[in-house]
Amino acid sequence: MFPSGEYDNELAMRALVKCIGDDRPVLFVGAGCSVDLGYPALSRLLSQMREHFGVSVPAGLDLLKQAQHIRTWLTEHSGIDDYHNYLEQTFGPKAGLPGHLRLHSALVRLPFCGCATTNYDYAIESALSDARGRTPVTIDFCRERRHKTFSYLRQLSTNSNPGLDVLHLHGCYNNPEQLVLTEQDYVRAYGREVEVKLLEGGKLTRNLDTPYRKVLWTLLVMHPVVFIGFSLDDPAFTYMLKVVQGDFRLGSDLVHLAIVPWKPSDDVRDLVGRFKGINVQPIFYEVRQDRGGTEYADHRALETLVLDVASTLKLDVPPLGLAGTLGRMIGLVRDED
Repeated sequence: MFPSGEYDNELAMRALVKCIGDDRPVLFVGAGCSVDLGYPALSRLLSQMREHFGVSVPAGLDLLKQAQHIRTWLTEHSGIDDYHNYLEQTFGPKAGLPGHLRLHSALVRLPFCGCATTNYDYAIESALSDARGRTPVTIDFCRERRHKTFSYLRQLSTNSNPGLDVLHLHGCYNNPEQLVLTEQDYVRAYGREVEVKLLEGGKLTRNLDTPYRKVLWTLLVMHPVVFIGFSLDDPAFTYMLKVVQGDFRLGSDLVHLAIVPWKPSDDVRDLVGRFKGINVQPIFYEVRQDRGGTEYADHRALETLVLDVASTLKLDVPPLGLAGTLGRMIGLVRDED
C-alpha cells in the first residue's frame, strides 16, 4: 500500500490530468512502456547479451560501461555485425505478436502536442496508426539528415500536425549502427558534462555544443514534458534538466511530470526529493510482485493509471484485442522466468 501520509499522490495525479488536459505537454516515452511487448530495458538487454554471446563483464561497471565492454568484446572477437544484428532483431517487430498494447493505445489518445522517445521500437507508431487511421512519421534523429526534426519542433508550437510525428532521439532498430546505447555512444551524442562556472553577476555558462543537447534543451524549455517508462537515471537527461534549471533559475519549481514505479522497499521521501531536485513532479504507481513472488516486476498498475487519466478526460480507449491479450500474457510469463 502506497504511504499516502508521506506524499500526496492524489494531488500529483490531479496535476497530471490538468497538465495533459490544458497545457499541451510533450509525451516522452521510455523503455518501461515496451517491456510487455518483449523489448528489454537496458539492464535486462545487457544480461541477455552476456548470456547469448558468452561475454564476461568486470564487476562494478555501470550500465553504459557494461554496454561498451560488450560492444568492444564483440568487435574484437566476432565482428561488429553480430552486435548490430542482435540489436536489430531484439527491437524489431515480433512475428505473431501485437505492435502495441492498450497502454500505448491510451497514451496516443491523450491530447499531447507531440511524442518523443529514447526507445528503438515502433510501439508508439503502431498505436498511432491504429488510433488515427494514418501512418505517423518516424524521425530517427541518429540519421545524418535532421531536417525533419526541425519541422517536428516547429509543429509542436503551431499544433499543425498534433501527435503524428514520433521523434526517436536515440535511434531506431532498423538503423543499429547509430543507436545511442554505450558509453561512447552517449559521449558522441551528448559530449561530456562541462564544468559549470559561476561568473560575475551570478550567470552560468552552459555548453550546448551537440544537436542532441540542443533538441533536448528545446523540448524541456518550450513545453511541459510528461515522462513515462523512465527512471530518470539517464545521465544526459539529468544533466540537461539541471542545465535548464540553472539557465532559468527555476529553483524548486515543478515544471515537468513523471509517472514512475514505486515498490514497498522504496523510500518515498528520497524519491520525491530526487525528482523535485530536477523540477519534476512524480506520480507513483505501485509495482507488484510477479506470480512467483520472486521480484517486483508486475507493472500493470501503470496501464490502469493511464486509463484513469483518459477516463477523467472523457476519452474512450478500446479494449485489448486477442493479439494484445496474448502479448500481455507473454509479458507476465517472461516476468516469472
